Amino acid sequence: MYDDSTIVISVEGEQHPVLCGHCKQRISTRGKGKPKSKSDPIGCAHCNNWGGQDEVAKIAIDYAMSQIQLTLSRAMKETLGNTKGLKFEGQTVQNKRYRFVI
Repeated sequence: MYDDSTIVISVEGEQHPVLCGHCKQRISTRGKGKPKSKSDPIGCAHCNNWGGQDEVAKIAIDYAMSQIQLTLSRAMKETLGNTKGLKFEGQTVQNKRYRFVI
């Protein structure tokens, strides 16, 4: 989750920077260098949005999974369109705020 320039997370082998969910700035460690433990704070100095490494990773992964589900829901809604007898009632817009996103 750490590289010398920014905090990243790997999704299906591709690295993505973790961003602050409030201001969309790249997050970093508090202080210099690699975090010494998983509880060392990482986050956004601009917004003062901090969390431990495990917490940040969980929130960013939850966000990514939510985005995947929304993409699938939009595709299903588009596929069904105005088909008689079938109605899609799933969520197609994000209504939850995440502290950390990718």
